[in-house]
Amino acid sequence: LRFSQRKDLQYYQADIAGPSGGNGNGYIHAIQQQAAIGYTWTITPSSLLDVRFGFDHILAGKVPPYLGGPSMQQLYGLPGLPTSSNLTGGLNSQSVSGFSQFGRQTSNPQFQNPTSFNPKLNYSIIKGRHAIKMGYEFVDIRTEVLDVNPLYGADTYAGQFSKPTCAELGQATGCPITSDATSYNLADFIFGLPSTIQLGNNFVSNLRQHVHSLYVQDDYRVSSKLTLNIGLRWEFATPLWERDNNWTNFDPTTNTLIKATNGSLYNRALVHPDYKDFGPRVGMAYSFSPKTVMRAGYGISYSFFNRVGSAQEGINAPQALFGIVTQSIPNGVVPSTFLTTQNSFTTGLNSPANFNPITSNIDYIPADTRWPYIQSWFFSIQQELTHDTVLEVAYNGNHSLRLPIIADYNQAYPNQLTATCNATVQSGCLGVLARRPIPGFGPITWLDPAGDNDYNGLSTRFEHRFSGGLYFLNSFTWSKALGDSEQALEYFAGYVEANPQNIRNLHAERGPTSFDVEFMNITSIVYQLPFGRGRKFGSNMNPVFDAIAGGWELNSINTANTGNPIFVYYSPSTANDVTGLTNDYRGEAFLRPNVTGSGISQSKGAMINNYFAGYTFTTPPAYAPFGNEARNAFRAPGLEQWDLAADKNFRIHESIALQFRSEFFNVINHTNFGVPNTTSTSSAFGTIRTTYPARQIQFALKLLF
Repeated sequence: LRFSQRKDLQYYQADIAGPSGGNGNGYIHAIQQQAAIGYTWTITPSSLLDVRFGFDHILAGKVPPYLGGPSMQQLYGLPGLPTSSNLTGGLNSQSVSGFSQFGRQTSNPQFQNPTSFNPKLNYSIIKGRHAIKMGYEFVDIRTEVLDVNPLYGADTYAGQFSKPTCAELGQATGCPITSDATSYNLADFIFGLPSTIQLGNNFVSNLRQHVHSLYVQDDYRVSSKLTLNIGLRWEFATPLWERDNNWTNFDPTTNTLIKATNGSLYNRALVHPDYKDFGPRVGMAYSFSPKTVMRAGYGISYSFFNRVGSAQEGINAPQALFGIVTQSIPNGVVPSTFLTTQNSFTTGLNSPANFNPITSNIDYIPADTRWPYIQSWFFSIQQELTHDTVLEVAYNGNHSLRLPIIADYNQAYPNQLTATCNATVQSGCLGVLARRPIPGFGPITWLDPAGDNDYNGLSTRFEHRFSGGLYFLNSFTWSKALGDSEQALEYFAGYVEANPQNIRNLHAERGPTSFDVEFMNITSIVYQLPFGRGRKFGSNMNPVFDAIAGGWELNSINTANTGNPIFVYYSPSTANDVTGLTNDYRGEAFLRPNVTGSGISQSKGAMINNYFAGYTFTTPPAYAPFGNEARNAFRAPGLEQWDLAADKNFRIHESIALQFRSEFFNVINHTNFGVPNTTSTSSAFGTIRTTYPARQIQFALKLLF
């Protein structure tokens, strides 16, 4: 019987301290409890039965600072926002375009609490040259998840409503007005004129999934030189369902939402179960000589979603509501329905009675969706050069199919080229809603199982095993990762979307994946200086001298790799937009521009001010909003870093030692530049204003007993 518990509690400070801030992650917690029990029965000298049961429970999430404090009604007299203590506290989200966000982070609070039960049974038997294993495993996964946001409301000020009209300035129609978007957005905030108002309902989903696995494997020793590994695994993972049938899916044949009911697995999950997931595996090892070994293998494995969120049907309308109101002041006339900051949440945005498929989160997973699978293969040759030194050359590859591509199933068609909607005139261009193919619905989050990714890598490993006080390892990889599907939550500087810009042309999305690093070399060295007691020199050294000069160990890690892929994007106008910005995981409404030219070689000093020198980027017209730039067409700067550590143990007693550690990160203080600004419509486009950490030195004492 084994039990373990791990707690990880961290606090992330907001940009602005105090109740007016809070836009950071706040208090993040991850508490894990694990228990396992097992029994092994030796049936005969050549066979045994192993029975195990595992339990895993995780509480993971975040809560904002000041949670449980006075409500917005008590503090500022704003009605319509939650008043229960599990949601109140601090200022709600106030986002002024061009400025740091005020108030609470929009996705806070949030949690995901999975619990799993895992019994398994394994039987092993040895018959002659065959070592046969077979078994069964079952996993029961239960996940409690809160992933609706913003739960405390969010106002966005990006409409420039305070910008005067020509008539207000006493000028003729069409007069030039100096545009200072940042100032006008700030004025909107001061006057309480939000352009977007959002509020979600406090809905907790209780998701369920079962996974069954059967396997058989035979390790067959054909001869003293050749060993074969042959196996087959069958897995059946149910589609997810919700404990109380709070589960809906979009039906494209009727353009309606269908709701889960009791009955069959399909009735509850609204996706047909997939019973045909067979994973064969075959491997071999052949010894040409005692010093030369060749290994190869091939296998198929499956990926079952157990990360849940708003791209799953459990966080779907009408049970989970992401209420949103987008406001405008056409022709300078304020509509009677316009909501100010003071009354922006009085309309019941998150009330089920006000469910609107145009503004709510709608999910669609095709009913015939099958689980993604990965074909993996490898080939390697390992050569012993000396008694303690090995050289290995290997090739690894995989091909992933049926990966989920998260996109907008109801993506709008581009505007048509007309006399009033063209490269210079946009007065006649239609908005996003008017161009959607399915009327009556806004964006529809689509888990399209069409992703196709490849990875191929050649690697070498030179290793000198620890002897004579020295350990040396050098690993080099030359690889290429290509595909059209990204992880749904992928987000880092220079890469901000997982969705395709055009769902009707997935071929244009194929390119390097966000994690593609073409070249990587890592050199690791551990060297025990040969001075001091128990070392080559000074084994009888005076204890005082030994305490100073003896027993030192040096550790060195040098890393050098090329940069990750990045792409240039532009923030589309309403005329160019084809999806809109909503609270889900389709990424952002960023599109790629047109690009011409080719890169030029330049110094680092010039690079940080014009990273894309030699290229020309232009924003496409509304009738052709998808630019010709390929996905991930550029590379961020690479990384070169040397880390060094010097350690020494001071023996206090036979079983007690004090370890002194000195660690130097980026010891030569090499400047590694960050990612350039990749927004082509930004005044800072192409500039690099960030770097990776400079040299850092830290000292530590550790008591070992």
